[in-house]
Amino acid sequence: MNTLKNLAPIKVIIFFTTLFVVLTGSASLIGVSSPWISLNENQVLYLFSTSAQVLAGVYGLTLTAYIFFQKRAKSRRI
Repeated sequence: MNTLKNLAPIKVIIFFTTLFVVLTGSASLIGVSSPWISLNENQVLYLFSTSAQVLAGVYGLTLTAYIFFQKRAKSRRI
């Protein structure tokens, strides 16, 4: 437990970044060499479209919640 306290934060960040890059690279290489499923162009476009809509929805809900809670916090301070 004492060894974790002695680690500099930059070393931990570099370690996890390197681990992430290695795992991502190896997963990408495996996916390119032997894909589990094969998609045509329309299926790929559909996946990108739906993921963009989901991301926009989550962003909108997050922004709305932030504005709501910010107004609520201001009204309680006064």
